[in-house]
Amino acid sequence: MTASGHLTPLEWDSAFLGFPTGRLDGTGLSTGALEQQLRQATSQGWHLVYWFVQPEDAVSLASAQAIGATLIDDKCTYARGLDRISAPSANVRYIAAPEATADLMALALQSGAYSRFRVDPRFAPNVFVRLYTQWIQHALNGAPDRQVLVYGTTPTAPSVGLLTLEKHAQEVRIGLLAVDSQWRQRGIGHQLVEAAAAEARAAGYTRLKVTTQAANQPACHFYERCGFTLIDRQYVFHLWLTPA
Repeated sequence: MTASGHLTPLEWDSAFLGFPTGRLDGTGLSTGALEQQLRQATSQGWHLVYWFVQPEDAVSLASAQAIGATLIDDKCTYARGLDRISAPSANVRYIAAPEATADLMALALQSGAYSRFRVDPRFAPNVFVRLYTQWIQHALNGAPDRQVLVYGTTPTAPSVGLLTLEKHAQEVRIGLLAVDSQWRQRGIGHQLVEAAAAEARAAGYTRLKVTTQAANQPACHFYERCGFTLIDRQYVFHLWLTPA
């Protein structure tokens, strides 16, 4: 990446949000270079630009401050090895279904409490709900690269814990993870993570990744207790190009 930056249109996001959306990449962007990129995006009719900045990129962060950009997310990626895994709980099971049940939908929404699509006031409230509805529905469709693990006190009881696992060519990631607010501090999240780690190792992977928000300190501490280590951090700006 160069100091001049590079704009990339995001087709899926544009279709989902209903307006042209893109991503800005580049390190060491001066205020002038940043403003030039935003003028170009505006001339192409874009409404929103995502900008991901490394914490050590002081020049870009100074430019963000100069134009009054609001930090919308502090994105933290964690990873752990799979050499030592606790035995999975019998209360954790895999599921696939054509539609998300009410308990799974509630858990999916709880998992996104700190999502940038929820905390950015420029998004309509239904954007976050639609996004996480699509996320859990897609995970449930039985595709081999996506699995849904749930925790229930009995096989027929409503699920009180949820984890989605996403397998890629080179890595496996936790997507959604939530324990119902009435069932926390009982080790359920840890049991879900251990089951996911066991599945990842059985599939031939050597480590498990997850991304969360620095603002979600309970999640960060939880992953660290589960043996995860912080491996990457990015500041995320939503640069809106249309009036509020």
